[in-house]
Amino acid sequence: MLKTLILFALSFLGGILYALGFPSALGFSHFIFPILGFALLFYAIDLSHPSRRRDDLFHILAFSAGFNIMGFYWIPYTLKEFGEIPVPINFLLGLLFTFIILPQLYGLFFLKRWLLKYSLFRRHGTFHIAFWAMFMTFLELVFPQEFPAHMGHSWFNLVPHLGLAPLFGATLFSFIGFYTSLNLCSFALNKKGKLFLLNLIPFALFLIINLLVPLKPYPNQSQQEMNIRMVQANIGNFMKINSEKGIGMMEVYSRYRDLSLSTQENLIPDLIIWPETAYPKLLNSTLMKLSDSTVPLIFKEIIEKTGADLYVGGYDMASSDSPMFESEYNTAFFFNHSGKFIDQYHKRILIPFGEHLPFGPMNQYLSGVIKNVAFFAQGKSYPLFITKKGNKFISAICYEILFSSFLRDYLKEKPDAQFLINLTNDSWYGDTAEPYQHQFLTHWRAVEFNIPILRSTNTGITSILYPDGSQSEALPLFQAVSKDLKLVLREREKTFFENWGEYPSFLIMAVFVLLGFAIDRKRILP
Repeated sequence: MLKTLILFALSFLGGILYALGFPSALGFSHFIFPILGFALLFYAIDLSHPSRRRDDLFHILAFSAGFNIMGFYWIPYTLKEFGEIPVPINFLLGLLFTFIILPQLYGLFFLKRWLLKYSLFRRHGTFHIAFWAMFMTFLELVFPQEFPAHMGHSWFNLVPHLGLAPLFGATLFSFIGFYTSLNLCSFALNKKGKLFLLNLIPFALFLIINLLVPLKPYPNQSQQEMNIRMVQANIGNFMKINSEKGIGMMEVYSRYRDLSLSTQENLIPDLIIWPETAYPKLLNSTLMKLSDSTVPLIFKEIIEKTGADLYVGGYDMASSDSPMFESEYNTAFFFNHSGKFIDQYHKRILIPFGEHLPFGPMNQYLSGVIKNVAFFAQGKSYPLFITKKGNKFISAICYEILFSSFLRDYLKEKPDAQFLINLTNDSWYGDTAEPYQHQFLTHWRAVEFNIPILRSTNTGITSILYPDGSQSEALPLFQAVSKDLKLVLREREKTFFENWGEYPSFLIMAVFVLLGFAIDRKRILP
């Protein structure tokens, strides 16, 4: 009984350590913590020996609970702010996220029982380590997650020493992380020192290569430069909700107008950016394309006084049979320096349980019952925007920037893009680690695809994220402020990861598995 409790405690501790690979309330993070965390989980469930399915499931839930409580402690606050769910129900619902926070672990749970029918999987060795590391990496990619924080992402703590990231993305970093976790677990269970040292070589080589070959420094000067005015209005949740109902709308307009027109060091902006859903009133992009008279006066005034292009987050009307279901798009609108509306981007990947529900045809019925889900229409196109200086950019809104596949598909359609604007609103998460976590994961896209990301937020963190892992001066959290930032541009070169995706990483993993099989079969080690 005591041993069982200790193992459950280790699983819970493992989840906490996994969360510490990312920005946390403790104020520190390190890529080694997730490796140690998963080593504890693998030790508790022992993938080479059969055990009671109930125990394995409880270990997975204990690990998920530790990860949830340490890493996603902000969920109850969000439920209260966004869903108007009172205390203590919001905390209870926050704990329930434990069951879905790491859905990929259920794949581990089911496959273990099936594979243990075969003797090949019932012994520790290099094949065992390589196979399960590959499988865990695969599960991360294929299982949909509410907030995808993968093993490999924690390696961003090493920036700028991530030279292999533009080649393989976070995928190969995940594999090496899991490989090392399983190696530690195997040594703890079997005490085979030679096997441990042999399987420590991939981690050591991988780390050394990244340390010796850092990311290529991004130039701080170029013939192509833009002055970007980032507007962070710090609109509180209460004010934001009321303004969308028509209450206090003028105060929101006034704040955005004043910040957009504020002069800073006599700089003239080329592009002014407002964050996600900044403009509270529903717009109609179809009408604005037909007639300039339908463009809001506040936009015309700002453009006339600054001569800048304007990029604004807001809501766009969609054709729908129901006013409550898919009648609006979460949208980014682009107006040129003449005050003419040019084009819009409709958000394509919607947040589960916030902007849509995963229940297919049932959603339209549920939209009349559940009031705290936006039920946005889903975008279909990949627009390319061109500034007055001729610079080209693409867009992403909030959560969808966390998916490499989304950005790869977008750049495949629009390969000439020189930078990306990411509009987001993290105000729903309060003064927690979430804004830092969101930015931490977003920065991976800049590195993987060699593209600067202009991250515009309502409450912070607003900054420019560069492909070498650096960032511009960041606007302070929870302050209404605007800042002119110089964006240095260059002709963007496609990365190896952009061209080939995860295929090379899985080819390397397959080689590891085959080598592991050969090593174990020939009994090179005692």
